[in-house]
Amino acid sequence: MTFAEKFDELKNAYYARVDTKKLTRDFAIQVTMTDEDCGGTFYIANILGLFSFEPYDYHDNTAIIDAPSADIAAVLDGALSPEEAVASGRVRLFGSADDVLLFLSAIKKKKKAPVRKAVKKAAPKAKAAKPAEEAKAEEKPAPAKKAAPKAKAAQKPVAEAKAEEKPAPAKKAAPKAKAAEKPAKKAKK
Repeated sequence: MTFAEKFDELKNAYYARVDTKKLTRDFAIQVTMTDEDCGGTFYIANILGLFSFEPYDYHDNTAIIDAPSADIAAVLDGALSPEEAVASGRVRLFGSADDVLLFLSAIKKKKKAPVRKAVKKAAPKAKAAKPAEEAKAEEKPAPAKKAAPKAKAAQKPVAEAKAEEKPAPAKKAAPKAKAAEKPAKKAKK
């Protein structure tokens, strides 16, 4: 990675997160990244209320920081305290430590995205396979028995019910009897 790429990465990550209202005095911090592949110098300044983060030297600086880019990012993120970084020798600081601490205190911490726990949904219980005949029987209800005529008969008035109980007059039986009489008459003659 080149210096320009690394500088753009740092500026994009931190420039917008600086709360300039917390920067109460002027300062200029020159930062030198000591990496072999992306070494270079940039500055962070607050002069007359104007905040800057630019890829140039700043000769009238109030502090100088020399460190590898990973350690600079760790301090800016808050993953590495500036006191620990200086005490361990990972970061070298010259000039006003107060200006550096003022700048670091103005960086807003990233809001961590809430960790969503995966919620397992209970699997629907599988029904046991049924034979085809049982499935068809369940789908179609059994036909209801016809009890309606009996119910209607019970609802009819008593006179109508008695009229229905009387046998119908036998009209057909009489002609048969006459027919039977005719051959008998012929036999008498």
